[in-house]
Amino acid sequence: MSARMTRRRPATVVSLLDAAERLFAEQGVRGTSIAQLCDAAGFTRGAFYSNFATKEEVLYLLYERRHETLVAVVDEGLGALGAVDDPVGEVVRRVMDFGGDAYQQWFLVTSEFTALGARDESAALRLAAARERTRELVARVMAATFDAAGREPVTPLTILAWSVMSWFLGWQAQRLGEPDATRAVQDERAAAALRELLLGASRPAGNGGAACG
Repeated sequence: MSARMTRRRPATVVSLLDAAERLFAEQGVRGTSIAQLCDAAGFTRGAFYSNFATKEEVLYLLYERRHETLVAVVDEGLGALGAVDDPVGEVVRRVMDFGGDAYQQWFLVTSEFTALGARDESAALRLAAARERTRELVARVMAATFDAAGREPVTPLTILAWSVMSWFLGWQAQRLGEPDATRAVQDERAAAALRELLLGASRPAGNGGAACG
């Protein structure tokens, strides 16, 4: 874990968030009742309403927690770039590890947020802000990766961040319906695609002016 730690939350809130992440992935936000959520977390409804007003508030806090975790993962990964021979390959490896089987539950939760945003304007605004924060983080990763690799972007980092996020979401969507027997092969292809994306969007430093962010 990096020096930047994720925020400490009361144990009750953490338990409710953990239960919500499981249930929202399995049943959806609308398909999960507050009673079910409380039962899964081992608390009464009073514990829920002491911390949240709605299930949507739980979903928003889940996103906040996931972003904090992502920042910590990124900080740790960037700290290791200077010690490897192939920074681009190292970033690809870490992204593939991060988005592996353990991520599938969270991807289903993100789909719930997307569906909510399609129906509710305030949720859409929250989702847009969350995605923008993630894109900014991805752009920071790309800048550090190219710097460590002695490369420079030929595409603005803001555009490259969009491309990388689109690749990641597409990969995750395909993994959901991929049989176990062929998933490893598809993951290898996804990793190769990401590497080509990063190398194609950059060049050895000093071959011309770098693209602006």
